[in-house]
Amino acid sequence: MMIDLTIASFLVSLLGFVGLYNLYVDRVIIYIKSIVPGISGVKEGDKEWKHSISGIQVEVLNKGKRDAQNCEGLVTFKKMDSLTLYPTEKGNVLGEAKFNLHAGERKNLVAARKFSGAGIDGSAGLEMGEFLEKAPPIEVVIYYGEKKIRKRLSEKDVEKILRRNEEDAHMYG
Repeated sequence: MMIDLTIASFLVSLLGFVGLYNLYVDRVIIYIKSIVPGISGVKEGDKEWKHSISGIQVEVLNKGKRDAQNCEGLVTFKKMDSLTLYPTEKGNVLGEAKFNLHAGERKNLVAARKFSGAGIDGSAGLEMGEFLEKAPPIEVVIYYGEKKIRKRLSEKDVEKILRRNEEDAHMYG
């Protein structure tokens, strides 16, 4: 039985379309939405605000059509040891560093364990000046399968975030 040439070309085109769909559409697309230093402050009486940085908060999003399994995250600094990112759930930091990121899902991750002797809850931290000296540039790396993505905050970006936080504290404090 012979297959008509138009049917054969249609089938080949269909297979090509399915291949392109699997290659470009039906895949994991992880995006690092934000990297923010965890800033806390204390004001005693009429004194100036005293700010400290107790960790790094990262928001990741899977924009793809497939789930990302066994993801891990890492934060690197200029003059400090790298820190593992831990997922959070309803404001609580989970103890397991590996996480799954389902299609369309957004997750918050935190790096605070061993941050200048801080606990995972960020109970201690670095003063702003010390943080600016040791941390920037800050780079976040998310590993998933054989792939990884990176996002970097330059010194200028970190300074802008910290300055904005100080201005907000003075404005509303």
